[in-house]
Amino acid sequence: MKKIIIVEDDKITQQFYSMFFNKYGYEFLITDNGDKILETLLTEDVGLILMDINLSNSYLNNEKIDGIRLSQIIKSYEQLKNIPLVLVTASSLSNQLKQFLSETNAEEIVTKPILDYSRFLIKINNYLAS
Repeated sequence: MKKIIIVEDDKITQQFYSMFFNKYGYEFLITDNGDKILETLLTEDVGLILMDINLSNSYLNNEKIDGIRLSQIIKSYEQLKNIPLVLVTASSLSNQLKQFLSETNAEEIVTKPILDYSRFLIKINNYLAS
C-alpha cells in the first residue's frame, strides 16, 4: 500500500490522524518538517498528501513555510506533480478556498473538523487507488 503523508503541526490533530489511520491499517507519516516531507516524497512510494494550510512552525531549507507555499513547491517537481494533494483547513470561506485550489493545483479541500469519517475514508481510498 502506498504511504500517506500528513502535513500537520497541531499536536491534537496529529493524534487524531494517528488514531484514525492506524485503525484502518494505513501506512503514513505525520510531520510538519518541510525537508522530511520532500525527502520522503522523492524516495518513497507516496499515494496521497494531506496538507494543512496553516502551518505555524514549518520550515523548508531553514525558511519558514506555510501549507500553500509547500504545496506549490511539491507540485512544481515533475516527479511529484501527479501525487494527489488534499488541502485541509478550518476556513470555510468559499472564495478563499477556490483561490487556494487554484494557487496550489491541489485536488480538493477538506474542512476541519472532519465530521463524516466514512466519507473521509472513501475519499482517502479513492485517491490511493488512482
